[in-house]
Amino acid sequence: MSYHYAQEPYLWESVYRLAAMQKHPDTRREVLIQAATAMLPRAQGIELWGSGSESECVALEEAADHLRKMKLAMTGDRSGKHV
Repeated sequence: MSYHYAQEPYLWESVYRLAAMQKHPDTRREVLIQAATAMLPRAQGIELWGSGSESECVALEEAADHLRKMKLAMTGDRSGKHV
């Protein structure tokens, strides 16, 4: 999944894409944390200042949902509390 604004990826997208591609559990866990760390301030900025486009808002929601699913899949009890 790739999201773009004005022909360029969103700033948070590169870290998100790295997380989605990781196969090794330890590396994936670290990159998931980095992706969430990159996405959260942008989502908060959009919420507070309304600075994001509709397409970026949708992209952030979809990416956050996908990260949550990856996080849940990494845990034995599927609760996601270990990442």
